[in-house]
Amino acid sequence: MNSFVINTTLFIMKKIIIMFFGFGLFNLEISAQAVWSADIQIKSANLTTSPDSYKASFTIFNHWDDAARNVLASFVIPFGAKVLSVSKGCTISPAVAPHDMNGAVYCKLGNMAVGESRIIEIKINKKFHPGRPAYFFHGFVTNESPDPDPANNVKLLKIE
Repeated sequence: MNSFVINTTLFIMKKIIIMFFGFGLFNLEISAQAVWSADIQIKSANLTTSPDSYKASFTIFNHWDDAARNVLASFVIPFGAKVLSVSKGCTISPAVAPHDMNGAVYCKLGNMAVGESRIIEIKINKKFHPGRPAYFFHGFVTNESPDPDPANNVKLLKIE
């Protein structure tokens, strides 16, 4: 081989060695990145009754690690019930049929700091469609932050 080819080959090999060792391909660098997570949960659910209505109270709680962002609580209303009142910030969604019933309640809670709780109250009438063995409120809460324990995001509240 002539000296030009040898010198060019050595030059390319030096560049390859510098590239691998000089730019960190073999020298791994580990950097920490902030990962937001919030254990948002339905901490408790209680039912109180009056002669003409039921009132369900759900406590939404940010248990730990970071602020929960854009928290949304959703509640499926017992079949046949009509919503009489809801907490501030909640909206009532109609059922598909019949037209005089409600289907769900959605509550936009915004951001919640660690340790913060909010209580959602939903009051419904006691007049249901007959023939059902049990009635439930189904509650679910979520947020935009990753949740390390989604099992505690759901609560069922049975009306007996």
